Amino acid sequence: RAGVYFLEEASDPRASAVYYDRANSAFANLAPGSLNWSTILRRARALHISGITPALGPGPRAETLSAIRAANAAGVPVAFDLNYRSKLWSESEARACFVEIVPLVDILFASRGTLRTFFGIDGDPNAVLEQARTRLGLAVTVLSRKRGKASRSVRLGSLAMGPEGEMVEGPWRSVEVVDRLGGGDAFAGGFIAGYISDHDDIAGALALGSATQALKHTMPGDFLCVTREEIMAAMESTEGGVLQR
Repeated sequence: RAGVYFLEEASDPRASAVYYDRANSAFANLAPGSLNWSTILRRARALHISGITPALGPGPRAETLSAIRAANAAGVPVAFDLNYRSKLWSESEARACFVEIVPLVDILFASRGTLRTFFGIDGDPNAVLEQARTRLGLAVTVLSRKRGKASRSVRLGSLAMGPEGEMVEGPWRSVEVVDRLGGGDAFAGGFIAGYISDHDDIAGALALGSATQALKHTMPGDFLCVTREEIMAAMESTEGGVLQR
């Protein structure tokens, strides 16, 4: 069967809650070696994997590593989102997996909190990015940033460091939130699209990720559903402008 989750949506002062029902799903029961990654990646320009995927069971964990190693062998850039869901696995289980995966990836999406928790990397943003680059061997590290404690009004930003150690700051965007689910995935998709177009233009990739993330927050559901024209318009919007839909 398909795995599902249920969202109990709330606004201040009550927090939203997520309930997972993914045990014994078809994906959770995936057997190691089920997928031919060399064939799957034959024409791929990038591989992106969420930190939730290996949390779903031994099979998905093994296939995650197989996919990454196949991409490494094929010269396909690998992106990984260091997102951790405590309802799916323990912190120690996640750490054992992440320390094996992250040195094999090219692009890491993370927060300062997850880097501190799983790799003991701490400090100001520049120090965190530099340690991720030198200790973990990452080509690009992207940090997500958020300001504002209100559930429906936030400011979203990002920072990144490339292989030469240059720190790049993405634009801050003020967003009136309709649904925050999928915002990180939308950002990753936008950033990767920009990165594979021009590996050297980290600022451009951050701008594209920022626009897709902001737009996702303005619509219900998990998935970003917009036109290229809407994304380009969002990229051109000025800092501090409120994106609404």
